[in-house]
Amino acid sequence: MEDTVGVQIGNTVSDDSTKQAHINKCYHWRDADYEGIGNFLANYDWNQLFSLYPSVNEWTAFSDVMYCAIDMFVPTLNKSTHSGKRHYPKKVRKAFARKRCLWRRYRANRGNSLLRQCYLDVQSSAAVLCLITK
Repeated sequence: MEDTVGVQIGNTVSDDSTKQAHINKCYHWRDADYEGIGNFLANYDWNQLFSLYPSVNEWTAFSDVMYCAIDMFVPTLNKSTHSGKRHYPKKVRKAFARKRCLWRRYRANRGNSLLRQCYLDVQSSAAVLCLITK
């Protein structure tokens, strides 16, 4: 656990772990409710915020309110599913590696019908394995 002190402001908590959590989030800004953010900020009682917590840095108080609005109106994405990179099982990765190896050998010697047939066989089995793992 971290030894940080949190300051309660409205419905938000200001500490290093909260700010770190906001940095690690992947926001989907395209689907954000900008009108909702605008209404939230327009209806927020800023005078009360700054009068109740005069010892708190104004920027910290403001950013906490902004983080709260962002968390409420901007959906987040799961980074592992958004990375775009497929994670195949070892069996499939080995089949793709074998296919690449045979392709390099066949490309160097296009006249070899045995290499061509081996490449085509591995290509079809790799495609089947890939379809099975989806």
